[in-house]
Amino acid sequence: MTMRLLLIEDEEGITIPLKAGLERRNYAVDVSDNGANGLRMALINQYDCILLDSNLPELDGLEVARRLREKENKLPRAYAHVTSSQAVLRTAGYYIATLRAPFGRKLTSPR
Repeated sequence: MTMRLLLIEDEEGITIPLKAGLERRNYAVDVSDNGANGLRMALINQYDCILLDSNLPELDGLEVARRLREKENKLPRAYAHVTSSQAVLRTAGYYIATLRAPFGRKLTSPR
């Protein structure tokens, strides 16, 4: 079964190569370029993982994560909340790789 991911990131220089790389690995990837739309997508659709940047237009990543936690039944099995666009690229592989392993709802970013 294909895993469905939501990438909420506003920088195309990060979004385009990350989405392409994930799709080459047979993940289904939806993208939102702002927090408000990303939140709507997360509440409407079922995702296995959400990759969430902190500095987003309209609604920042911290607020998106807070609202998703309020709707606990809409949380994916995992979500990654990172503090910069650079961190999305650095940690995406780690979070996606751990989807097949047992763990809690939120993962700690590797240092």
